[in-house]
Amino acid sequence: MAAAEKTTLYLRGMSRSVVRAAKAAAAREGVTLAHWISSRIAPGDAPLVQEREAGQDLVSDLAFYEEHRAELERKYPDEYVALIERAVVDHDPSFEALAARVFRKHGPRPVCMPLVGRAVVRVRSPRRAAG
Repeated sequence: MAAAEKTTLYLRGMSRSVVRAAKAAAAREGVTLAHWISSRIAPGDAPLVQEREAGQDLVSDLAFYEEHRAELERKYPDEYVALIERAVVDHDPSFEALAARVFRKHGPRPVCMPLVGRAVVRVRSPRRAAG
């Protein structure tokens, strides 16, 4: 596929569970989400250039995220962060705004953009028997 024919992939309006499943399947295969989806829709047109290397970049950036999670949670609570080569290059509470800026500045490349925030776990407390 020629560079001029490429575009950014947004998965708006899809259930979170479907998007997570697709991302997980792509990660297991070591390819980008765009490659994983295009290989299923148009197998002959799937981008093959350095997909494994791009997948390794994402793995490295995710490892950076996990290593620095506490610091990122203090600096960017409830925001998306864009990670490229183990560094935060931008952040925003809006994924769409962040993606537009990052792809405009860095071009069409795999970018790790997780939502930073603490997972909230609610545990019901047992009621005490009156007596």
